[in-house]
Amino acid sequence: MRVPDDVTLLLADDNWGNIRKLPNPEEASRKGGYGIYYHFDYVGGPRNYKWLNTTQISRVWEQMNLAYKFGADKLWIVNVGDIKPMEYPTSFFLDFAWDPEKIGAGDLKEYTQNWAARQLGKEFSKEIADILLTYTKYNSRRKPELISPGTYSLSNFNEAERVVKEYNELVEKAEAIYRQIQKKYRDAYFQLVLFPVKASANLNELYVSAAKNKLYAAQGRAAANIYAAKTKELFEKDAELTNQYHTELA
Repeated sequence: MRVPDDVTLLLADDNWGNIRKLPNPEEASRKGGYGIYYHFDYVGGPRNYKWLNTTQISRVWEQMNLAYKFGADKLWIVNVGDIKPMEYPTSFFLDFAWDPEKIGAGDLKEYTQNWAARQLGKEFSKEIADILLTYTKYNSRRKPELISPGTYSLSNFNEAERVVKEYNELVEKAEAIYRQIQKKYRDAYFQLVLFPVKASANLNELYVSAAKNKLYAAQGRAAANIYAAKTKELFEKDAELTNQYHTELA
């Protein structure tokens, strides 16, 4: 396909945050230049991902810094889907686009602390930044929509138990801040921090419980009944969290 030289060419990622193509520095520059079309949210095959934020800003920095260095800087567009769960990475994307020279790879933790302070006050900004950076790390390992009972191993290296433990420890940290943070910040904190952490932790534990139920039933163990009840309980908890988000918040 050939287009006029004054048309800006948008290069896309692979729908999962990996830029597939960058301008060839050995080719002549184009009058219209190049841009990037990037994804924080995706609807398509093999599965959608659009429920919660699963984007690490470190990955965004890496990919968009490459784009900037290779001259794909005429226009940057990011598909955020629903704006509501994407405030944090969207803020970063726009701030980095505004001045890519200003934010280096070593500035990302400080950026997150400053962002948390602007939204939720300075008192717990460092702790909140750690939670934001950690839960997006966990969610990017396996996006919630791609988890199934067979995702994590029940027999090798305590993988399933470790994943559940890490998420639940993060829930404890997030809930501790919720109990202490000023009342005027609580709804915003619940929406930006506590809900995604609790919902993600609950979902991962739900699928691990379902996996244990399936395994123990196949082995003829009575413990299968315990995990059947546990799976149902976690499924209902997911609905309760969603109801709290939509009907009690603010």
